Amino acid sequence: MSEILTRTIFRQLVDAISYLHSREIAHLDLKVENLLLDENFNLKLIDFDLSQNFGSASVTSKGTPGYRPPELKSGQCNDFKAADVYSLAVVLFIMVSGYPPYLEIPRGSRGTESDYDAYYRLLRTNISRFWEVHAKHKNNLEFFSEEFKSLVSSMLAEEPEKRPSLEEIIESKWYQGPSYDEEEYKVEMTKYFSLKSN
Repeated sequence: MSEILTRTIFRQLVDAISYLHSREIAHLDLKVENLLLDENFNLKLIDFDLSQNFGSASVTSKGTPGYRPPELKSGQCNDFKAADVYSLAVVLFIMVSGYPPYLEIPRGSRGTESDYDAYYRLLRTNISRFWEVHAKHKNNLEFFSEEFKSLVSSMLAEEPEKRPSLEEIIESKWYQGPSYDEEEYKVEMTKYFSLKSN
């Protein structure tokens, strides 16, 4: 999706997560497969099986590989808000690029252990190269806007305390960029799904 179309949808998702967090609930399994659209393309968030109340004890191994934050893979998660922010970043990346920022490949009998691919290693060691390689994959070194890269990079920070809050995401330059009004959004989404079906 274009960044403007993605932004229009992503704002609905942030609204949904902001509401959950205001009720002291974290989703903890945010992924593209858990986002539905109604007949007017309004976003619907589903699958609350792994949701946690903020008063709960820390959790381990929750979420879907590839979407879950590092602290859920390697230890315990105490900051549920930051965990949701991380997963939001993966969803946001996929909406714009059409594929994940990296792969987390489960191994072991129950899939609780996993290995990361080379994209993940770049994300942790050379963020400029991470974005360059993904842009080259799109055959367009300017495929991702600087504002988009800045926001997603911050949301994918390895340390939970370094990730922006939802309030900071909302105030970010990318989030505050142009979006479609209701009628424009319906037209653009109709076009999008028409192209996908052809």
